[in-house]
Order: sequence, then structure tokens, then C-alpha cells
Amino acid sequence: MELTTDATPEHEASDTIAHKRAETTTVNEVAENPLPTTKSHRVDLEPAYRVTDPARGTTAGHGKAFMLYEGQVIGESKEPAFDAARWLLKRGLALPSDRLTTYRNGMPCVFTTVGRSAALTLEERTNGGLKIRAYREFPADRREKAEGQK
Repeated sequence: MELTTDATPEHEASDTIAHKRAETTTVNEVAENPLPTTKSHRVDLEPAYRVTDPARGTTAGHGKAFMLYEGQVIGESKEPAFDAARWLLKRGLALPSDRLTTYRNGMPCVFTTVGRSAALTLEERTNGGLKIRAYREFPADRREKAEGQK
């Protein structure tokens, strides 16, 4: 009579099959509960020029852009990719992992993710340059004062 141990090739094969069945179960569970898909969001930018003196042709608002999402104007900004991302997140229209592309004159100009853009802002330096830094929301009382001054 021949004795077999747990290390026989037949036993190893059955362990491998059981392991593959466990892997298959995991794959099936994932298939039943798929991860959220990443969406792409398009924000079109239009120059936000306002003529202040028609006789001289001078303008105000240079550098700002109107932001349009699905044909709707969502705001005006000097940093539209960052502000549009915050707008999308605040309204629950996008996940942080979603892609955001801004377009000027029908041409793509900024490619990023919503979460990354929402976390950033521009800071003007005293020497005239710009610096990208982490976004901090204004406290409610300062925001209300700023909106009242517009």
C-alpha cells in the first residue's frame, strides 16, 4: 500500500483549482458591483470682455473667461479650470477622478482631473508673477462681503 502526503502532485492540482475558483468568485463579485466609471467633462471658455468706453474702445475684464458647461454659463473666472472643477464637485456632477478639459475657440487647452483642479488656485505675487497653490475657501463672512462689493 502506498502512502500519500499533502505534497503530492494530485493535492497541489486540487489546491490550484480551488484557488482559481476563489479568484473567479472575486472577479464575479466585482462584475456584479462594478467600480464607478470615469467621465469626461467639457467646459467651453469665452472671453469675458466688457466695453467700458465705446468711444475709446477700452475694455475691462481682460483675462477673465465665461465658463460654459453643457451650454449653460456657470460663471466668470480668471482661473476657469480650477473654478469649473469646484463648481462640478459642489453640484455633484463629477467625481474627483473624472477628467476635465477646457476648450477655447473649439480647441482643447487644459487637460486635468476634477479633483486635482478643484484643490488648486492661483496666487498673484507682489513681483507680478503667478504661483499655483492649494485652494482655501473664504470664510462665509468674508465671502458675503466680497460678493456684496461686486
